[in-house]
Amino acid sequence: MEKDYRMAVFSRSPVFGQFPIGTLDELADACEAVEYEAGALIFTEGDMPKAMMIIDEGTVDLVKRVGDSKGLVLAHLGPGDIVEVNSFMDGCPHFLSAVAKSATRLVKIPLKVILDVVGTNPRTEHRMLLELLRIQSAGIRTLNARFSEFLSRAAE
Repeated sequence: MEKDYRMAVFSRSPVFGQFPIGTLDELADACEAVEYEAGALIFTEGDMPKAMMIIDEGTVDLVKRVGDSKGLVLAHLGPGDIVEVNSFMDGCPHFLSAVAKSATRLVKIPLKVILDVVGTNPRTEHRMLLELLRIQSAGIRTLNARFSEFLSRAAE
């Protein structure tokens, strides 16, 4: 994937879109694109996060294991979304699994690179954290709605 294309992916992202061109350039140098076929496992619940992943093309389901079942789909993500923000924010293992719902291309940025590049500019770091918190809050609201649906079905 060409560097200009990777920079375009970042510029469309709500988290990175407002970054200065120089910062986007540094991130584009350090990232890689990875493709997954529909149904492929991207990561499993309990894995440690290694990179922030932005969906370039395709869709991803975030799934919570429930006993021996296939799992409960808690979120559907698409282009521009970041896969599993929580683990990036707290550095703890993923509490959900990610599965490519369709053929998917992700742009992966190693966590160390983000911390090194973004951490050098307090204003950029502040904007990024605010956007990640907004995404995390929306995810919690979605999780709450899905959990309420699950409880309603279980009560029937």
